Amino acid sequence: PDIGPYDVSGILGTVPNGYRFDGIKLRVGSSTLAGNVFLDTKAVRPTVAVNLQAHSIQLQNSLPLRSYGGTKIIF
Repeated sequence: PDIGPYDVSGILGTVPNGYRFDGIKLRVGSSTLAGNVFLDTKAVRPTVAVNLQAHSIQLQNSLPLRSYGGTKIIF
């Protein structure tokens, strides 16, 4: 889906069992999230571990709002 404005930075690297994205700083609209992501590609089922922290998250101005069957969903 269309989102924005956004900006992401960090260090992407490989590890023996997958990929790490460390020192992430993700800005979406007026919200800033920080942390890391790990993708384990060697597991029986690939897994993603996400550790992001934010003081507050305001997505209603950054993500489109859609309605399905009378229920409003942000994506």
